[in-house]
Amino acid sequence: MINSDSYPMRTSINIKSFINKYRSVLPTDVFMKLCDAELDGVKFATINPSAIIELDEKLKERKAVDKALAQCVKRNNKGKELEKEGRIKQAIKNYERNIGEDCYPATFSFEQLMVIYRKQKDYENEIRVINRAIEVLCPRYPDLIEKYQKRLSKAETLLTKKK
Repeated sequence: MINSDSYPMRTSINIKSFINKYRSVLPTDVFMKLCDAELDGVKFATINPSAIIELDEKLKERKAVDKALAQCVKRNNKGKELEKEGRIKQAIKNYERNIGEDCYPATFSFEQLMVIYRKQKDYENEIRVINRAIEVLCPRYPDLIEKYQKRLSKAETLLTKKK
């Protein structure tokens, strides 16, 4: 990490450029203060360089999340297309990639896989996907816990009956 002591205590920024670059990661109060200053005709402000370093890190993280979301959407759309064409195995591969390591926490691929595996009576894979959904999605969407636990219970019952 860069030592902020090696920087001057404050650095001058162009407010308009700063807002345009960091809009997606600026804290609301800072964003509002900068917008108010800009509306008052102020073109430059000073800021602590360590705040810029933090914003750069947040921007980098945000871009990574946005990239992961875009990839997730692309795979979901491809999976839907493949399903419509009746190419279920290829659709499954797309959806499975979306629920793997470092997946974006979106529900579509999880739920499509649950439906597909249930239709195929592949309860073991359905259970695996449900457990993965609980692990990945429920911390972000706690209202899904009950839904997935009910589905898990049903899939386990179906698996037991199948054996």
